[in-house]
Amino acid sequence: MPIPASSQKPPPGAADNAPVGIVMMMGAVACFAVIDTSAKYLVVHLPPFMVVFARYTLALIYIVALMWYAGSFSLKTQHPWLQLARGCMLFSTTVLNFIALQYLRLDQTSAIFFSNPLWVCALSPFLLGERIGPRRWAAVIIGFMGVLLIIRPGADSFHWAMLL
Repeated sequence: MPIPASSQKPPPGAADNAPVGIVMMMGAVACFAVIDTSAKYLVVHLPPFMVVFARYTLALIYIVALMWYAGSFSLKTQHPWLQLARGCMLFSTTVLNFIALQYLRLDQTSAIFFSNPLWVCALSPFLLGERIGPRRWAAVIIGFMGVLLIIRPGADSFHWAMLL
């Protein structure tokens, strides 16, 4: 169900944080590019599990430092098993992505990785019962066509690691 336009606006007197959000999104994408590029270089010389261990060790150090700076070490959750399952899936996808980086070009793995929101949108009517309008379906189809253009399944350049 679409959200009414009136509820999408910030309340009166609230600060417009769109520029901050844009800069943070640009920073996040830049960090992902650095992580993937570093992983691509490292998996040539080290086992993928060691590279994943280093990635998450650095992330843990960063998060603990951030929590210490904020003065909040609360790890409370209402659904610890769901959090554990989410963490295991994130770990698994990272391992599979880093293994694929051993065999594929960085642009191929990035295109496949950035198709995740398309998968979420395409599966949401079936798994979440959400209604997807024709414009979103068109965007999903065009997005998948772009991914297929990059990875070229069925061509000589298709590699089994793309399935990872």
